[in-house]
Amino acid sequence: MDEDRKIIKGLGENNKVFKAQIRHLEKLLNQAISDQQEVKMTNNNELQKAKKVIDDLNRKVVSVVTQVLLSTKII
Repeated sequence: MDEDRKIIKGLGENNKVFKAQIRHLEKLLNQAISDQQEVKMTNNNELQKAKKVIDDLNRKVVSVVTQVLLSTKII
């Protein structure tokens, strides 16, 4: 009986340690997920900015090409 109690007590202590480790790992996982989402949002914002710059540059290229074509037809 005494041996059984020691085993049960040891298992209970192990259980507490495992629960604490699980809580710690869950916190780390949640932080990593949060960090990942923040990076994703930042990347999306940067991508949108880059797309806007590309669109603006494309418009300028079209404008310049149009001007060149018009000027060559006039001359």
